[in-house]
Amino acid sequence: MRRRVRSRRQKKTFSKGGWRFLIFSAIFLFVVSFAFVYFRLGHKKSPNIKQQLAKAEPTPTPTPIPEKTFLLMGYGGGGHDGGKLTDTMIEAYVEPEKKRVTLISIPRDLWVKIPNTQSSAKINYAYASQGLDGAKKAVGQVTGIVPDYAAAVDFAGFVKLLKKFEPLKVDVPYTYTDHFYPIEGKEDDTCGFPPEKVQALTDQYSGFKLETQFPCRYKTIHFEKGLTEMTAEEALKFVRSRHGDDGKGDFGRSQRQQALIMAVKDKLLSPTMWLKLPGLVNDATKLIDTDISPQEIVSYIKLLGSPDNLKDWQFKTIVLDDTNVLANGRATNGAYILKPRENPLAVNQLREYIGATAAASLKQPDNNDPFRVVKQFIHLNLISFDITPTALPTATASAEPPTQE
Repeated sequence: MRRRVRSRRQKKTFSKGGWRFLIFSAIFLFVVSFAFVYFRLGHKKSPNIKQQLAKAEPTPTPTPIPEKTFLLMGYGGGGHDGGKLTDTMIEAYVEPEKKRVTLISIPRDLWVKIPNTQSSAKINYAYASQGLDGAKKAVGQVTGIVPDYAAAVDFAGFVKLLKKFEPLKVDVPYTYTDHFYPIEGKEDDTCGFPPEKVQALTDQYSGFKLETQFPCRYKTIHFEKGLTEMTAEEALKFVRSRHGDDGKGDFGRSQRQQALIMAVKDKLLSPTMWLKLPGLVNDATKLIDTDISPQEIVSYIKLLGSPDNLKDWQFKTIVLDDTNVLANGRATNGAYILKPRENPLAVNQLREYIGATAAASLKQPDNNDPFRVVKQFIHLNLISFDITPTALPTATASAEPPTQE
């Protein structure tokens, strides 16, 4: 049973939106902890001050630590339809000199050209067809920042890794109930209907409307707003839920995703967890598909020595959705997709917000680039972080998206 606990609420980020499932809190531990210690390699120990004075040599200017980017992905895995299709894609842009991590959320329905092919499809197909490298190239098309590393985990791996963090204290952003959370193993249960009834329902309905005709396949889950202790299984339900009564649709889960990320981060900062990091990373490498070697990660983690180095870092989120730079559409086969808007209001709002001087640092857009406005939106958001800590203006939401099948 979940236990409500009281605590001061965490500072909220300014972005809204989100998409289908969050599978990557475990990857967050794995990759971000690696990133932080990796970047410390750019620092050298300062010489003894007496030696400096004796030699009368000026202190050398520290070499700037390079920025790195990680692509974090989650997928259903075995037993799920389209098991290798990524339901979660997040690009983590780490700026060590600014002590900042920016999480760029990329919706699975975004229509892109699939790398190494002549065809286009939803971006969630890139990893399934082209692996980690193809997924990184696809994301680079959209954001203009090609990830240096990538990592992907399935539902089962997510739960196994998150169990090591139990209990997780998650700040649930809003109260909601989902009456249609799927029960494992009952995906094809006919709920006692005779074959002719099943056929009649299949002829009359399709997609989710058809699924709701079989109530025995689902159970009801509920979460109350506020700080809540969760098990790994509850955390999976919290981020996997697709049909809650929050009215936010496929984009509304971003707030829950961010809440779980912050819960994992807070747990990571605890001294007891820090001591367990080498073992956790070793376990993670067995469950996560990644192009970062385990030897590399463990050696870098040992260099950090204390979680105190992480406490001053900022975590921000940029969510790409139909309230800012994306528009709802249909592919030639009728499938629901997302594509960039032509003249999004959000870009103009941000440009005005940061001012002409800051906006002048933007690169001139390539008018032949279909994702030029998306790249501008991301860059403007990054600039805005240095302008003011207050909330950014909220873009006007678009019309209701078409029903997703």
